[in-house]
Amino acid sequence: MKQDSYRYSNFNGSTKAIAAGAGNGVLSFTGNDLPSTGVVAYHFATSGTTANSLSLVWGARGRVKCDGQTIYDLDVTHYRKWLERFTQANYGPVTGIARWSIWFNFMDIVDDNMADVCQLPGGTVPTVEFDTNANVLFAGTLMAGWTQTTQDCHFTPYLYEQALNIAASATQSQYPITAPGSAAVRAVIIPTGNIKTFRMELNQFCYVQSSAAAYTGGANAGDLFLEMEQIEDGTTITTHTAHRIPMVSPAGGVSRLLLDTGGGWATTDAMTLWLARPVGA
Repeated sequence: MKQDSYRYSNFNGSTKAIAAGAGNGVLSFTGNDLPSTGVVAYHFATSGTTANSLSLVWGARGRVKCDGQTIYDLDVTHYRKWLERFTQANYGPVTGIARWSIWFNFMDIVDDNMADVCQLPGGTVPTVEFDTNANVLFAGTLMAGWTQTTQDCHFTPYLYEQALNIAASATQSQYPITAPGSAAVRAVIIPTGNIKTFRMELNQFCYVQSSAAAYTGGANAGDLFLEMEQIEDGTTITTHTAHRIPMVSPAGGVSRLLLDTGGGWATTDAMTLWLARPVGA
């Protein structure tokens, strides 16, 4: 790890046209627009304020790909919760904001030299895609910029949101936890409502367990999650929680999520894993 590394930013990136009412139209930046080597963040800004905002331009889904392989894939709520929990300022951007960033480093680590050992895979062809919302109010532009580092790359990040397909009022339903290569889990993001019990096992060791013996539809395990994380969390997004995991690989043993759910749980409710994969592994 370089002790004298530094960051530098470029805000003269290309722009893409935003079409009014562009529901499910994919707005894409490619390797012709964005670098990949040493990249710790991409930055975006739209014309207008709420007319072409984060929730409208990001729409149903945002993705980052490198050489065609998807490394980030999540909706706006999980993206905002991830930022709110792990940025140094506990910053959760509001849905109506007209600027946002996608970070690839360990943004929860204060020291820049250490944080920036995690980067976008260098030398790859990047693609950033936003599934625009049908409520985009008027035609405009989306501009891209980026921040790079001279730090050596030791890890590449992954941020995957996946629908759990667990039914309402389920008992001990499980979802397998996997990771590419020897990637380690840094965090899990999950909706807190209608969770009666929660258990997360990584490589046969339990890292989180919560339960509510007398669940009545009021206080539940989700409330306990929110309280547990409050010491480091912000307060913008109270429907989801993000829990830090100490870089544990799910490979080599039983790794799974076990849930008891309440009546309001939906099969589309999703979990996001934040992962870090050692370079070359």
